[in-house]
Amino acid sequence: MKNKKHLMVQVLGLFLISLSKIIATTASMGYIGEPDIPKSLLD
Repeated sequence: MKNKKHLMVQVLGLFLISLSKIIATTASMGYIGEPDIPKSLLD
């Protein structure tokens, strides 16, 4: 049970890191052509 919870935390951490990378990438592009992507990710 403890291992399962630890794995869940790791997966959540990786998800948050990848999400922030996606947001940073889109933000650095200046939302060119795809203005809806950052908003839908942040919701």
